[in-house]
Amino acid sequence: MTSSDQPLSNSATNDILGVVLAGGQSSRMKTNKATLCIDGVSNLERALQALNNCDVSNVVISGSHIQEKHIKDRYPNGGPLAGIFSVLITTKESKDKPSALLIIPVDMPLLTPRLLNTLIQQGIKNNTACCYKSHNLPIYLPVTDKLIEFLTNEFLSERFTKYNKGPSFKHLLKHISCEFITTPDVGMLANANTPEQWDKISQLINIR
Repeated sequence: MTSSDQPLSNSATNDILGVVLAGGQSSRMKTNKATLCIDGVSNLERALQALNNCDVSNVVISGSHIQEKHIKDRYPNGGPLAGIFSVLITTKESKDKPSALLIIPVDMPLLTPRLLNTLIQQGIKNNTACCYKSHNLPIYLPVTDKLIEFLTNEFLSERFTKYNKGPSFKHLLKHISCEFITTPDVGMLANANTPEQWDKISQLINIR
């Protein structure tokens, strides 16, 4: 591992920032996924609860929601990595600059703190990004020079500035070190991207 792969500060649970990605357009759901509720609890509230019960020092929301810890996307329509880059830019000069991010999407309401803490523990142990097999999110993502350089170049590139195409997670994970681990609770990683998926997940939550 090169020096550029090293975290910008010592990786420890007291400087990991939890991030809820809530800036998607919800085009397939045809309504804002963050505000969908089960038993009076919205997807956004569930996501915040999950992160607040993890080994993170703070939690922010990436997207268009007007809340105290909301961080607006600086690159609209740039995809989830634009939201992540916006968080990194915003926190870069902060005295509480994170050494790593624990990132979850707002549309995975079955996520548990246990699943998320497993990513943190494995990522810290091996000093690398960490996510579950066949899932780019949730992800434990160390804040490194290499990560910042990759995102900076991508959002300055003609691919984005001219054609408005932001980088994908698949593209990112080809450029950084990432460990993919298995989980016996793969069903907890279900996304609610469509009304049909939301109905199935709602039923599971009501049964629990």
